[in-house]
Amino acid sequence: MENIALKLNSLDVFYEKIPVLQKLSMEVKAGELVAIVGPNGAGKSTLLKAVLGLVKKARGSITIFGQPVKKVRARIAYVPQCESVDWDFPITVFDLVLMGCFKRNRFRLWASRSEKQEVYKALEEVGMEAFLDRQISQLSCGQRQRAFLARALVQKADIYFLDEPFAGIDAASAKQVLQTLHTLRDNGKTLLVVHHDLESVSTDFDAVILINKQLIGYGPTKEMFTPDLIKQTYATV
Repeated sequence: MENIALKLNSLDVFYEKIPVLQKLSMEVKAGELVAIVGPNGAGKSTLLKAVLGLVKKARGSITIFGQPVKKVRARIAYVPQCESVDWDFPITVFDLVLMGCFKRNRFRLWASRSEKQEVYKALEEVGMEAFLDRQISQLSCGQRQRAFLARALVQKADIYFLDEPFAGIDAASAKQVLQTLHTLRDNGKTLLVVHHDLESVSTDFDAVILINKQLIGYGPTKEMFTPDLIKQTYATV
């Protein structure tokens, strides 16, 4: 099952009895950079949160690499939306990224020299090494997203879930984030990215999930990202 990174079977999610996702079934291939596309309120962020157990599913099953999610949490990394984080929490960029190491080593309260080196390397990869001592509250949205991506990098995950990592960031930050995502993909990682820039989907992503409360389609971008399916995706449910 390692060739299937994520499998959903008849997934339903409700918010206060209102259906948000209905009957989602798909098998996402491992080693791909996948865009999750749909209109506002389509359930894109809810899909990630349901997979991660942050919202409760009503019915259906979810497996990652053929296993229940709780058994493979160490293989999962998550980059949340910029506005969903308490940026007033008094930690530096270095401390934030270091938390990714502690997720791997839950029974140690301190960082080893090699883990600190991993943090430095991750910050360099996302172009944030100059900000390592800065309080996270002092970062721009783009810098915050790159800091969270660095934290995901040190987790050494196999599958990454990113919720709108390009929202509200400048062109330089967007380029840096995309370069990092491509590098992870080239190293065999699987990435699912909630994304709004339709123009970049066909050029920057291997596959696309089209969603509007229900699954409209999933597959290679060249096959699925067609005018007809895009129109269907953005139609009122």
